[in-house]
Amino acid sequence: MLYDHVKKRCAGDPGPVCAGLIVLAREVKTAADRIDDAQHRIEATVQRLAGVVDQAAARLAELPGTIAEAKSQVQLLNDGAHQVAQGAVELRDNLGTARKGADKLVSGLVQLKGGASELANGLEAGARQIPTIRPVRRTKMTDVLSNPVEIRTDVENPAHVNGRGLAPFFFGIALWVLGLIGYQILRPFNARALAGNMPSATVALGGWLPILGIGALAVAVLYSAVDLGLGLDPLHPAQTIGIMLLGAAAFTAISYVLKAAFGVVGALLSLVLLMLQLTSGGGTYPVLTSPQPFKFLHPLLPMSYLIDGLRVSISGGAQRHYWLDVLVLSGFLVTALALAVLVAHRQRNWTVGRMKPAVEM
Repeated sequence: MLYDHVKKRCAGDPGPVCAGLIVLAREVKTAADRIDDAQHRIEATVQRLAGVVDQAAARLAELPGTIAEAKSQVQLLNDGAHQVAQGAVELRDNLGTARKGADKLVSGLVQLKGGASELANGLEAGARQIPTIRPVRRTKMTDVLSNPVEIRTDVENPAHVNGRGLAPFFFGIALWVLGLIGYQILRPFNARALAGNMPSATVALGGWLPILGIGALAVAVLYSAVDLGLGLDPLHPAQTIGIMLLGAAAFTAISYVLKAAFGVVGALLSLVLLMLQLTSGGGTYPVLTSPQPFKFLHPLLPMSYLIDGLRVSISGGAQRHYWLDVLVLSGFLVTALALAVLVAHRQRNWTVGRMKPAVEM
């Protein structure tokens, strides 16, 4: 403003005073502008300083909390340092244990290396011992591996033909029928012998021996027919003939005592026993496949033992079975004869019914 006023007043005066005033006014104006600028800068600086002071005041207000937090962090750091120190002590102790374990591991690795070497040597030696398999044997081994189970039937005592297998059964039937039919023709006891003074054993044997002689003749004819005519060819001929004679004796003795004791009813009982033995004797099929009642009767009837003994003597088998059958048949024979003696002794007491029986055959 001053510079413009001086310049306006001195516009028409070119003298040195005006020129000096103009220069002075210009300098004053310049100084005033600089002062103005300096004042603005000072104000800006003061404002910035006020802001810094405010920020410093705010941070000073937050300083107690920061100090407390720093204190807690320092405490945590102190605790962590103690834990690290304790861990270092434990680590130092465990390093000793780890060192011992490392020593054991080293020794174990050495042993393992030695064992691996032995295993490698053993495998190499085993590989050298593996034989070279020829193609034919390889094919056979392949068949064995693909079909590991082989079904095979071994017959220890083959009968070869059905006739040899069925012969014991029909022999038993023939010998039992011999006793059944024989005492339909012959009387069990001789009436004169019963009335006489002969011992009961003599009377009983006298009534049984004639049919026994017929039985022995029948055994000879039967064996000759099947052996010479049909080719039976037993493995043990003597045993076959012997057990056939024993069977004939036992069967005729049983029919004898039944007929002597019960008369016509005894003949019917003998026929019933024949029927039972046809199904329970095991002559046509194994007795184990029979119903339970026939299984129960099988060891109780004499024909079962004759059939079993004839199988052993004709086709072969365990000799102990044969001699057991002989023993059992002998027991049946002795028991039947003993009962026949008892019946003969009792029949020496004459009654009206016996002197004139209601039924005669």
